Amino acid sequence: TAGQREREEELIFRGNEYARAIALFQRQFRRYPTSVKELLQTNGIRFLRREYPDPMTRKGKWRFIHADASGAILDSKTLGAGKRSQQPGSQPLPPTKAEEERREKEREKAQAAQEAEEEASSSSSSFFDRESKGGFIVGVASRSKKKSIRVWNGRSRYDEWEFIGVALTA
Repeated sequence: TAGQREREEELIFRGNEYARAIALFQRQFRRYPTSVKELLQTNGIRFLRREYPDPMTRKGKWRFIHADASGAILDSKTLGAGKRSQQPGSQPLPPTKAEEERREKEREKAQAAQEAEEEASSSSSSFFDRESKGGFIVGVASRSKKKSIRVWNGRSRYDEWEFIGVALTA
């Protein structure tokens, strides 16, 4: 239990590091990064010290949360698809219960397809091999579906602990 609590704290720290790096990148370049490599160094500026692995999974791969060119969030489990991003620093609006339930079936189907695709391509040695799915990375989340000890932002499963580097509007 103590080890799991330590990994939970590390997940929060690392997730917040990615969210902070994404927000700083967006503020500097007026766009979101397309890869973790851009966060590590772009035009001589480092936004992230190093590639942090996900502490809750053996392989250490993160689930990236993407946005399209218009700023609509594509694959968040907790915020719902189609939310538009705004300037970093504002608080995100929580999804409604009906919106969350309506999208749950779509998410489960998409997650099953994504897992099958990942299994087929699991020979990559990088922690970050799925970076280009939606174009722009706006956040990260764990891939672990395990129940957490701690409740974080009202969520009790690690894959729902999303660290978003942008604020959203309704």
